[in-house]
Amino acid sequence: MPTIAVTGGKGGTGKSTVAVNLAFALAKQGYGVDLLDLDIECPNDSRLSGIQVNPVSSVYKSVPVINDKCTGCGVCVQACEPKALYMLNEKVNLIEDICTGCMLCQKVCPFNAIDTGQKKVGTVSVGEVRVGSGKVTLIEGRLEVGEDESTKIIAEALKYSNSKVKIIDTAAGTHCTVVKALKKADHAFIVTEPTPFGISDSMKVVELVKKLGVGYDLVLNRDMGNDVSLPVKPKFRIPYSRALVNSYISGRPIVLQDSPEARVFGEMAEHARSILLGD
Repeated sequence: MPTIAVTGGKGGTGKSTVAVNLAFALAKQGYGVDLLDLDIECPNDSRLSGIQVNPVSSVYKSVPVINDKCTGCGVCVQACEPKALYMLNEKVNLIEDICTGCMLCQKVCPFNAIDTGQKKVGTVSVGEVRVGSGKVTLIEGRLEVGEDESTKIIAEALKYSNSKVKIIDTAAGTHCTVVKALKKADHAFIVTEPTPFGISDSMKVVELVKKLGVGYDLVLNRDMGNDVSLPVKPKFRIPYSRALVNSYISGRPIVLQDSPEARVFGEMAEHARSILLGD
């Protein structure tokens, strides 16, 4: 299905604001839109959109459970690559926080002394709202504090997406969580701001999407009309305005209002539609 990712090099550039308003602008045109909040460590599209989400799935990883057949031979400890297993007083112990759930320990144990347990690592929640003749379905992935099973959460969240158009709100940066989300995209909107840090970090994302073979456009947020030296020319410029700030605070997408800022997102939606649907 056609998919656009909204991403950025650093936090705070307005990435989620763009993703939410783009989804609502497309829904106003009559489309069913899945807005996937895959910034799984800090998902906040529900607050920006006013959509209430409810849990639909819990995500677990496998963890070893040492049973009473254990002789303390240490074979599992030697095989454990992340060193999550260790010997203490001739007993095998587990550090859950660094266990990857590969269960190699279970395979190498000569005494069948390791059972498979489960640990919750995240939650997927879903909510929806009608927008004119269209609909926005918000699918949120949320990682448990201290966990690092990001790819499991993203894979589970994607299972709940079946609308014609998908908008993915990725995490900021160029780490594995972002790469996992971007690999599902046909095109990316890279959101930046007119600051040295914002511009520098956004260029790293440009390099990433090029390596992944994903098309992209640059979106300059908080544009104050000044000349800004950018290695890539912005396709869209979102003005810095009080109306956008109030929209952000109230949790009501600005595209639901009649304002110059709303028109920018309307143009962005037209561009996205031409890329994804060819019309």
